[in-house]
Amino acid sequence: LCTTGAVSLTGRVFKVDGILKKAEGAAKAGQTRLVLPKHNEADATALPGALQHTLDLHLVDDAAGLLRTSVSGGQEKRPAPVGSAVS
Repeated sequence: LCTTGAVSLTGRVFKVDGILKKAEGAAKAGQTRLVLPKHNEADATALPGALQHTLDLHLVDDAAGLLRTSVSGGQEKRPAPVGSAVS
């Protein structure tokens, strides 16, 4: 499990830069799950297809979501792979 983001004292998760490099680093390190700030959804959706299929991406907007995802895989939805239809 890899996480990236900035968490406020009140538990809000803020957008961060460098999602592509962080995702590449996670995949290179053999990680399979990456937790990103919900505010980085566009960055996650823009990741190359190979990274999207290698990593189980989770988007969270608060510390509770981060904890759920860290402990149990969470309920946060993964962004659809680039070029796929969203239902």
